[in-house]
Amino acid sequence: MTDLIMHGCTDVGQRSQNEDCFLVDADLALAVVADGMGGHASGDVASRMVVDIVRAEVAAGQSLEMALEQSHVAVLGAARGNDSARMGAAVVTARFTGAEYQVCWVGDCRAYLWSGELVQLTRDHSYVETLLSTGKISWEEAQNRPDRNLITQAIGGSEDIQVDVCCVRGTLSPGEELLLCSDGLNDVLRGREIAEILAGSGDLQDRCQQLVDTAKAAGGRDNITALLVTGAGTPLEIPAAEPGSLHPPPVSISRLDGSVDYFTASGDKLTANAASSALDLTTPDPDVTAVRAAAAPVQPRAPVRQAGRFSAARGYRTLPSFGRSLVVGLGLGGLLVVSVLLGRWLLGV
Repeated sequence: MTDLIMHGCTDVGQRSQNEDCFLVDADLALAVVADGMGGHASGDVASRMVVDIVRAEVAAGQSLEMALEQSHVAVLGAARGNDSARMGAAVVTARFTGAEYQVCWVGDCRAYLWSGELVQLTRDHSYVETLLSTGKISWEEAQNRPDRNLITQAIGGSEDIQVDVCCVRGTLSPGEELLLCSDGLNDVLRGREIAEILAGSGDLQDRCQQLVDTAKAAGGRDNITALLVTGAGTPLEIPAAEPGSLHPPPVSISRLDGSVDYFTASGDKLTANAASSALDLTTPDPDVTAVRAAAAPVQPRAPVRQAGRFSAARGYRTLPSFGRSLVVGLGLGGLLVVSVLLGRWLLGV
């Protein structure tokens, strides 16, 4: 398989502007999805820069890893040059040599392999994924956390963090498809829902558009981008895997029956409860797609142990209002008695 069919779709969702950007370049056998960092200035500029620089670097013979590192340097430089806020982007890329592919990513844009099951190939650079992959939270807890959009790596974003480009390799067998997407898609659609669309009728363009439209109709608030790649002339029916085909280790596997297997960073398999893996779309979108470490919990200052009532705002105790009035009254009364006695003594009365 040497020829590729690639198609991408994007939608603004419920945002005011689209900060996602994608590229399909058949000549370079290159596909890119970049998601500008929400909540920061110039996210759309950052995502466009990433796409353009990756394309130019790959065309010049650079590897995907080096192309992404170059885009990181360029976005940081652009932010310094125009005094923008920490603009940046998450990105996922795929480069093909015949049927062999390399996928590289930074952030929480994802790559999936569709082969009758939806296999997640990329592990998010995110705070929630760090907790999940080390067993600190369950799969079900991860789906509904309000901080699930908090990423720990991005192109640009911060000069204080060394960019970590991750890559996997594999082969795309006949009938298989590669899906690249921004988190606006997988934040809304469960794996089973994505799999149902990919298993449906229609050509690559139809199903790509259906992914985006379904996510938007389901209440997607973020920009939504999906990009599908398959080999030219391969059937949509999924045959048995070819001997010698190579698939990277999965992060998760979602099936049409709703079951999900998730694999931790150490390779342990967790089977999720399909009934409880639905995303909670009632939780307000925190819009915190930003690079920052998890903050340590703030320890409250111990209250001062004194008599009276504690004032949390001031950190000390005060007398109750009745007590204060009594003290003030006694003081004024005593002052009046002293004044009268002193006057009588001076007048000789």
